[in-house]
Formats: sequence, C-alpha cells, structure tokens
Amino acid sequence: MLRREFHGELRWHERGETRRRGHRPDLGGRLPDGTVLPMEVELTHKSPARLDAVLALHAEWIANGTSPAVMYVCSDRDLACRVREGGEARGLSVERGTLRVELLDAIRMQATKSADLASPEWHLNRVSV
Repeated sequence: MLRREFHGELRWHERGETRRRGHRPDLGGRLPDGTVLPMEVELTHKSPARLDAVLALHAEWIANGTSPAVMYVCSDRDLACRVREGGEARGLSVERGTLRVELLDAIRMQATKSADLASPEWHLNRVSV
C-alpha cells in the first residue's frame, strides 16, 4: 500500500476549463533500501495537459524528498516518448535517475523470465493471458 504522502491533487486546463482530480500512483515498489518507488501504468494516452499535471506532481514529490524517482510502464513507444519528453520538461531525467520509462511488453517478458527461473513447475501452472 502506498503511503499517504503519495496522494495529491492534479489541476490542469483542458477544452477551456480548469479540471481537478485527486491522484495516486497506480503501484508502489519497495527498493532494496526500503524506499517506496511510485509507479504509473499508462495504457492510454492522456491529454498533454493532464500528463503534464501528473509529471509535475511527481517532480514535486521528488523535490520535497517524498520519493527518489518515478517509474512509468507504457503500452507503446509513442506513449513512452511522450512521458520521457514531458518528464524532461518538468526536470525529471532518465540520466539522473529520477525517471524510468519501460514498455509493458518488456516488463511482461522480464516477469515471465523471472518466474521461469524461479520455479520449473511454473510451466505447468502458467495460464496465457
């Protein structure tokens, strides 16, 4: 479960009006040192303004020490590029380690490979999704 610190309010302008919505990351992963890393799973394209609002919130959490970075798992390369470019505009950087962007297919392959290495019986019980 994500800590309370990982709850914020987004505010962005779209179609001539100001929109507001509460936001929490989709997932949190615990790093070896115990730090929680917020993760966003982007399967659909948000409006540029809304994506910017989410990235701004993560930049704020990183700046105030709530999190060390953010990880995005994106459904396609176009979306991954949008996240990377938007993150850079907000001061987040792959090079500095404050932004990680992965494709969903790559995460699926890593998870399957890890499961295969962990348990030979996995092959018998795995269900295709």
